Amino acid sequence: MNKLMITLLTLVCSNVFANCDISPAARFQSDSQQVVHDLKHRLSWVNCVVGLSLNECVTPTLNRINVSGFSAIETAAATSIAGYDDWRLPNVKELHALFEDECTASQRNSVFVFPSNLNRVWSGTTGASGASAGLLLLNVDNLQIQSWDLESAGAAVMLVRDMNSQGIKE
Repeated sequence: MNKLMITLLTLVCSNVFANCDISPAARFQSDSQQVVHDLKHRLSWVNCVVGLSLNECVTPTLNRINVSGFSAIETAAATSIAGYDDWRLPNVKELHALFEDECTASQRNSVFVFPSNLNRVWSGTTGASGASAGLLLLNVDNLQIQSWDLESAGAAVMLVRDMNSQGIKE
């Protein structure tokens, strides 16, 4: 019985780790200008949660993130970081891909500066919220997508841009 349990545990554990990349460090490339390149998805991210005072990161110990959907859209349109002014709110698929991969979670957390209370992030994807359309949020704790109207507050702003025009080498 013990041999059977050990064999089953070994198979389960090897299956979990077999799904991970052999070298997860190859996914993210950080530069010195607040930008992290996700080579797997060909995206560049601002390496932090962006505050409403443009071009600045919120502090990692921020007690409350209270950004409305309108403010998130305005922040994305007006931010210029690392010489780029084409930052945008990520769509829900991009956010999900950033937070879902447990194999690269430790590396992701070492190159991004997230506030300790980060739990919801605004996306640029819209959806129905009752009778009106609203932005979708990603809950980073459980990867659930939530619909909030543009006037609601309580989510963080992360910014992304496509890498295709940057000439980043893999």
